[in-house]
Amino acid sequence: PTEFAPLFTALAAWLSVGDGKARAQASQALTSFSLGGLACKSDKGEDAWLLPLVLMAKSGYEDVNRLCLECLGRVLERHELHPAGWKSVLEVLGLLLRVEAISLPVLRTCFALLKVICTDHLATLPIDSCLVPLVDLLSII
Repeated sequence: PTEFAPLFTALAAWLSVGDGKARAQASQALTSFSLGGLACKSDKGEDAWLLPLVLMAKSGYEDVNRLCLECLGRVLERHELHPAGWKSVLEVLGLLLRVEAISLPVLRTCFALLKVICTDHLATLPIDSCLVPLVDLLSII
């Protein structure tokens, strides 16, 4: 998966252009890579398959943020994550929650995903590396 990092970075560059169609296509490609890579059920490099979502969360565009959160919701719904993956999930939520002008729909979705993590995935969350970041995110909301 790390060999895809240059491709992910190149696609992420399209997320910052003013053209909504280009952003949408780059976002779709990045979410497809994440979901497809995670579907392989490999416990190695899971955080690399979540890298596209981290890059999307840095875009600053609401349409990209919404697609990122939609994909993250599917990841939480369909995949059992390993410790490295949880760090990336919390990083994505942290990036989106710390946006200065966060929209109400993005805030609500972030809150809903944090609720899913706390209710459905707390037992699989690596406590030593993720409990403090999770509590930090909950304190933002």
